[in-house]
Amino acid sequence: MTGLFDDPYKYVIDSSALFDLKRNYPPTVFKGVWDNFEKMCNSLEIISVREVRREVEKGMDWLVDWSRENSRIFLEPTHNELLYIGELQEKYPYLIDYNSDRPAADPFVIACAKEYKLKIIQHEKLQNNKQKLPFVAKQEGVECLLLTQLFELENWKF
Repeated sequence: MTGLFDDPYKYVIDSSALFDLKRNYPPTVFKGVWDNFEKMCNSLEIISVREVRREVEKGMDWLVDWSRENSRIFLEPTHNELLYIGELQEKYPYLIDYNSDRPAADPFVIACAKEYKLKIIQHEKLQNNKQKLPFVAKQEGVECLLLTQLFELENWKF
């Protein structure tokens, strides 16, 4: 943040990282991870996008309830983001699988990161010549982090 009225946002989280958090850091075992994570969500340092919430809500577990209880972190796209998503779709035609019935959050996450100058928290591995989130984000000048990199960057100690 540089000014009095700047957004508190620092990171935008993808569904892959939320699923990783749920699977590998359950709150019943990793309470400190979830305390820190929820603190950053409550302060809106970690946000996400509407399409990530839609991906999470395809499930049938406690993460669905968590997403509903934390609905304020899931932002609607701005006009600029929607325009940029159109550019991403032209530039990376395989970023979205149009044959899938699943929501396609990746371009929304990248657009949100670009709009607010955020780092993306995600779980996918960077694979060259693949039009997936970490590859496209890198091409577009957006940094991606894994959860453990977030823990280190934010100096979380347990």
